[in-house]
Amino acid sequence: DGVSLLRTCADGQLLKWTASTSSWGCAADTYTDTNSGGTVTSITAGTGLSGGTIIGSGTISLDAPVSVANGGTGATTASGARANLINCLPIGSSDGEDQNNDFELVWPVPVAGSLSQFRVAVGRAPGSGKSWSVTVSGGSANLSCTISGTATSCTATGTAAFSAGNLLTVQFTKSGGGISSTKGSGWSACFIPD
Repeated sequence: DGVSLLRTCADGQLLKWTASTSSWGCAADTYTDTNSGGTVTSITAGTGLSGGTIIGSGTISLDAPVSVANGGTGATTASGARANLINCLPIGSSDGEDQNNDFELVWPVPVAGSLSQFRVAVGRAPGSGKSWSVTVSGGSANLSCTISGTATSCTATGTAAFSAGNLLTVQFTKSGGGISSTKGSGWSACFIPD
């Protein structure tokens, strides 16, 4: 027997294999499409979305920027997002030694960013007429404050930008002879990565 195409199938029928007779034949397509097209007739962009009301076809997009209150970052850049979401990444270091001469604490900056809210503390006040001048350097600006007399801490104002790999150096410089030893010291600040 030669092989030939079946030419007797009616409209809507398909070529199907019948295992019981080991033959091909015409048969109805038993799959029925039950999709009625749905009931949605329009979509309106809600909070955090733009595009208005769409009937038929259109585009819905995220508002730029999506506010923090609506689950976004409130910014269009990565650095802006970090600044909005991380208002203070605390950093710092300490020295447990009893210091009575000039000394410094060094912190290698791992990523570019800005430093603010610089604070310094010592375990013992320098004493009457004496002080520690404390300066943080290595960035775009030096921040400094002074611990004097009976005080044991100080805070610097301003912001300094740092590049990855900079050495953030906190320099303690004594003023006045016979200054009381620090009995430990430390610094902290807020760091916002770029």
